[in-house]
Amino acid sequence: MPSAADLQGLMDRMGYSFHDQSLLLCALTHPSYGEPDNQRMEFLGDATLGFLIAETLYRAYPQEQEGALTARRARLVCEAALVAVAVRLDLGRCIRLNKGEEFSRGREKKRVLADAMEALIAAVCLDGGIECARDFVRTLWSDVTLSPDLTKDYKGGLQQHLQAAGEPLPVYEVIMSEGPPHDRIFHSRVTGARGVLAEGSGKSKKIAEQLAAKRALEALTGEDSGS
Repeated sequence: MPSAADLQGLMDRMGYSFHDQSLLLCALTHPSYGEPDNQRMEFLGDATLGFLIAETLYRAYPQEQEGALTARRARLVCEAALVAVAVRLDLGRCIRLNKGEEFSRGREKKRVLADAMEALIAAVCLDGGIECARDFVRTLWSDVTLSPDLTKDYKGGLQQHLQAAGEPLPVYEVIMSEGPPHDRIFHSRVTGARGVLAEGSGKSKKIAEQLAAKRALEALTGEDSGS
């Protein structure tokens, strides 16, 4: 059973405070714990996330056709994406499980985390309406949904480019971070034999490093690596 401090910490990381905390508790209740569990909310959250991601992509990429938009959406609503967001929120700490699931490390299971993440989206929607759910999803998914470049491995591309030129491997470092825990921005720098190659910022270290690598590649090759 999550403590009051655990629940408050989760809401702080979410950037959303529930009016009806029974909705939050339901979203955090695995079927093994008892009823009401989060499976009905998971159903609603799955549909809500799919709509909100589709809406964002539709507006962000007006030139793309259905097939390309569908592929983007699939990457953003898959289990791996949901688990990544759940881990950022430290959601597993707050999930309610029975002793058997606790013993089998249920808090770390991908399916458990993904279902709870979808249920959490539904809980926000039920508690505050679709606009609150939209803000919540956009905050947590914004860098990925609005950055088509992040579907490519720019760090790998930069490494290959430098190796081909006989130069040492690039080195990445976080030079600073700012913002509250639920909306932190990381600023990363990539350096090489020539000194600082580029910098990038994003809502995770991985995104910041990828954007830094992208800019470094563009500077070294004189090309737009996103084209």
